[in-house]
Amino acid sequence: MAQARRIAKRTVELGSTRRRRLLRSLALKLNLDGFPRMDFHCRPDSHGDRSVVRQVLEDLGYDFSKMAQSGDVQRRYEQIVAQGKTPLIIDAGANIGATARYYAFKYPEARIVAIEPERENFGLLTLNCEGLNAELHQKAAASAPGQLFLADPGMSDYGFRTAEAGDYAVDCITLNQILADHPADRFAPFICKIDIEGGEENLFSAHCEWLAQFPFVVIEPHDWLLPGQANSRNMLKALAERNFDVLFQGENLCCFNNDALAGVRPSTRALRQAQDTAQGDEVSEVQNASSS
Repeated sequence: MAQARRIAKRTVELGSTRRRRLLRSLALKLNLDGFPRMDFHCRPDSHGDRSVVRQVLEDLGYDFSKMAQSGDVQRRYEQIVAQGKTPLIIDAGANIGATARYYAFKYPEARIVAIEPERENFGLLTLNCEGLNAELHQKAAASAPGQLFLADPGMSDYGFRTAEAGDYAVDCITLNQILADHPADRFAPFICKIDIEGGEENLFSAHCEWLAQFPFVVIEPHDWLLPGQANSRNMLKALAERNFDVLFQGENLCCFNNDALAGVRPSTRALRQAQDTAQGDEVSEVQNASSS
């Protein structure tokens, strides 16, 4: 990653309290393979911010293109666009916006709904989503409306957790509400990314109707963070009750909705023919190499 640094002072709106804070942010000038050049704001002294940039934009932690089901997801994206609708991507636990920027580049026709409860993270998220087709919520993703509390367990700037008690209250937003706010005649659910530091226990505890609507759901479980609490139990139960393929990639579960992807998935016969053709091409290349 080639980067030139400059210190930028930006005043941003933070949260429903309309309290204005002065964020001192470092604007990284990123020149990454496959991406246009971009400025990306982070805190100069934050190991967590740099880690997020590296994981998402350098190491491409959300790139699933090598999985067999990735072609189905791409075809569904193209189908939604061809139908004159906008693919809807939810980024629950958006942090400072690295994943939103990644998805905006990979799926330029999509609308991104980014959810981040922590005040300073949300301020940087706002800066980093400037110019994107993005809708930002300083709220916590949860199973029901209401309020939760934000707690800092001391795990850097990406480890804030929602709980029944904590440092300050945050409003909740449900994924069902987001879908209701984006009518089906204009939008189509596409990707839901969830990285909410253990909040998935609450999110998947009830009202999971939204889950069946998304062709692709990517989730980071946090049992490693909360040992002995079976934090992923509700999530695993919700997935098991629905028709998903589930694959592991790094920290994430990549969940492919077989029902939502059925309409764009090639027939078994066509898929087998394509595989046979690919294998035949490989054999021909080996034979040609041997004869030469």
